[in-house]
Amino acid sequence: MNQFELDHYFGTQYNLENWVLVNIKGEDVVNFLQGQTTNNIKNLGENDSCLTVRLDRSGRIKSYFFVIKNLGNIYLFLESKLLEETLEDLNKYIIMEDVDFEVIKDKRFFLDTKNINAEGIDINFFGERGVLIEGNQGKDYFSKTLLNGFVNTDNVLGKIVNSTYLNEFVNYSKGCFLGQEPVAKINNNRGGAYYPVFLIGDKKIEQKIEIGKVLASIPYENIWVNYVEINRENRISKKEVNLNDSKYVVEYLPFYSSNTNEEKSNQLFHLAVKLFGQDNEDEAIKFLQRSIELNPKNADSYESLGVIFGRQGKYQEAIKLMDQLEKADPESVMAFTNRSLYLMKLGKIEEAEEQKSLATLKSFKKFGDEAKEKKAKEDLKHQQEQELLTRERMFKQVLELDSEDEIANFGIGEIAFKRKNYELAIEKLSFVIDKNPKHSVAYLVLSKAYKEAKDIDNCIRVLNKGIEVASKNGDLMPANEMQSILIQINS
Repeated sequence: MNQFELDHYFGTQYNLENWVLVNIKGEDVVNFLQGQTTNNIKNLGENDSCLTVRLDRSGRIKSYFFVIKNLGNIYLFLESKLLEETLEDLNKYIIMEDVDFEVIKDKRFFLDTKNINAEGIDINFFGERGVLIEGNQGKDYFSKTLLNGFVNTDNVLGKIVNSTYLNEFVNYSKGCFLGQEPVAKINNNRGGAYYPVFLIGDKKIEQKIEIGKVLASIPYENIWVNYVEINRENRISKKEVNLNDSKYVVEYLPFYSSNTNEEKSNQLFHLAVKLFGQDNEDEAIKFLQRSIELNPKNADSYESLGVIFGRQGKYQEAIKLMDQLEKADPESVMAFTNRSLYLMKLGKIEEAEEQKSLATLKSFKKFGDEAKEKKAKEDLKHQQEQELLTRERMFKQVLELDSEDEIANFGIGEIAFKRKNYELAIEKLSFVIDKNPKHSVAYLVLSKAYKEAKDIDNCIRVLNKGIEVASKNGDLMPANEMQSILIQINS
């Protein structure tokens, strides 16, 4: 692992001396912030936090800050240079509300992502969950927040939020907030004309580029991660673009797909399994221990760590882990099976036999649960087939009246694909595209039909055209899915 990955999974400390904490007091704090910011403050639980944005009436970013609930208090956490203007702006909108801002002066903070149970204020800081602790230590956080999607204040203030990564922290369904109408229109149309992505390549992009604007770049092992606001046509995940005689691959933000403690825990488990397969038990143990620390309910990590300790003859430690596994997953058969094995190794025959019997009982229950699950899946499949029949009858009735109806032909083609009738699917979906060459989803389903029919040449043809059409339409979901299929075919 390089240093970025070590910091990501095992944690570190980040110096936030240029940030300030504001205690917000009053009976109306939550309702006030709910109407003045982009995120859903009412959904915050105790010891929870969220990044939210303050917009002007045109949807441009005025400021951004974290809202934190901790031990009955509500705080704002923001950069010092945004403090004065942010509080002045918010105070303008306090009419009769009971809201008061108290700046916690002369205190500096660092973010501890290593000691997740440290005493302090819990915060999810740009996707990095940690604890705010009073002090003035730690490393610079810029590279970390860059990989998590955020550049710096100067690159977002005054911009329409739809063109920045802060758009990810706009809750468009929560109700009214200042600037909602213009940004909702952009979001519901095709999104921002430009939006940040990573361009991953061997070189730092230093020159101007036609497809966007480079905001920052950092080296990462043997590659460069270039943070670029890119135009809609090229904003397709995994797409290769040629710039300045070099190739770059488009990657969506953030750089690490696992950001929550639970996600990191799962990723560490899989990395540990890989290390174990390479006979690197010491590293595997370290990864599994951190996995459990991040998520004390990760049953897979308890089981795997117990197995390793059992292989090493550390039977007492392995038994303790099986006890923890049982608490994390009371239905686990392996907690009893492995405990029986380790007790047997210790010569505790009667206790081992008892655990073996309990494992058998757990297995019977599990088989019963699996039978119920199988029945539920069969019922769901039957329900879905009935829904397909209903839709099919409706589409056929429409086609009897108008054989060229676009929606009905697409519907029949999609149903045919789901039933693995690829010949009919190709016929109907090709008709739809001939009638409407901008139908992005029709290209997607048609490409899948050609792929399943083993007609790879036509599949690639449809994918290339479909990606081009979808990207121009701003239909990034079908564009990304088609790009993914194309990569699979070419790999």
